[in-house]
Order: sequence, then C-alpha cells, then structure tokens
Amino acid sequence: MPKAYVMINCDKGFGEETVKAMKRLKHVEAADVVYGVYDIIAVVRAPTNAAMEDAIMNKIRKVKGVSSTLTMLVAKS
Repeated sequence: MPKAYVMINCDKGFGEETVKAMKRLKHVEAADVVYGVYDIIAVVRAPTNAAMEDAIMNKIRKVKGVSSTLTMLVAKS
C-alpha cells in the first residue's frame, strides 16, 4: 500500500483551519502543524498509486488555504 509524506505550505492565517480539513480527507492518516519551512505535514496512505495521486492532486491541493505541497513517496519502510 503506497504511503507518502506531504509537506504543505498554507496561506497566512490558514494553518489550523487547513490541518482540520486535512484530517477529514480520505487516505490522510495524520496531519500536524509544524515549525520550519512547511506549515503542515500529512501522512497519506492509499490502496493504489492512482488513489494516492487522486488524494494529493484532487483533494489535498484543493483544500482552502493550501498554497503549495511537496510529496515524498516512501520507497521502503
């Protein structure tokens, strides 16, 4: 089952609202506000690569407040 870490930048003032919305999305196992270059890190697990792509491209990136993402697909666990 594919797993990815998605680093997310938010528009100013949207961090907490955005992380709450992330936690409601299918395939998002966890989402936390973090300090540093990114505002949120999310753990995404999906049954297929196509489902992973859909979760990131069509769900996460369309959440209000998301300005950019960086996805790291897990190669080996």
